[in-house]
Amino acid sequence: MKIIFFSLLIFMPCFSQAQHVQSNTSLLKKAFQKIGSYKFDRYGDGSNDSLNAFNDDFERLLLRITSVDPNSISQPFNELKKLGLHIATADDGNFRIYSWDDQTGGTMRYFRSVFQFKSKGQIQSTTINTDKSIDEDGKFYKEIFQVNAKDKTYYLVYGIFTGSTAIHLHNLKAFSISDGALGRVRIIKTKTGLKNQLGYEVDYSDSDNRPSVIDINETLVQYDPKTQSISFPLIQESGKITEKKSDTVLMGNTLKRFNYPLIC
Repeated sequence: MKIIFFSLLIFMPCFSQAQHVQSNTSLLKKAFQKIGSYKFDRYGDGSNDSLNAFNDDFERLLLRITSVDPNSISQPFNELKKLGLHIATADDGNFRIYSWDDQTGGTMRYFRSVFQFKSKGQIQSTTINTDKSIDEDGKFYKEIFQVNAKDKTYYLVYGIFTGSTAIHLHNLKAFSISDGALGRVRIIKTKTGLKNQLGYEVDYSDSDNRPSVIDINETLVQYDPKTQSISFPLIQESGKITEKKSDTVLMGNTLKRFNYPLIC
């Protein structure tokens, strides 16, 4: 009897944690499904207001859960992914971005995002600006590239803004976690000084850039974790995407050998 009781004590915390995760997932799923329910009906009277309200509700709930539940930063949330929530996680598990299409756009798509990070054993969550500006918000955050330099860890956040079905803006922005806070860092070395970000525009309406002519994957930022190098297409002033790549390697505490117009 003592052995059975002791075994129950061991498994009870695991069972309680599993219930907690399931409960949080259920709450998030229910809130997220409301956004999807207005996906094809956002032009009626009041429907757009309702859609904005549903996005606000889901964002607040996601912020609350990801800021108080320490296990949330490692949860896969597979059910939410199937519904359209995208999750990008750094290799060390200390930084994660949740992104979703708020369904308020037409050919121009707007995404909302929640940034979650862990520092000194504590988790925190935040949003960036919510003014839907190209520079700060509205992007779909595709990946987080982790770069280790000496005793520091940097995160290159890869976001894509969909201006239309043809025009996409690709952006890399550098972050670090320090003193319990997530902050931008200027580690990209250029001729005009250190920068926090870099970016380029791709116009698929150009006859030379259409998917039937080029491989869409070749227009994306590529990252090699072994060499800690990034590469992206060189684009002519006319907008034509070339087969050449511009690359940069993190050396020391700055990204060097970068030669491309920036979005700063």
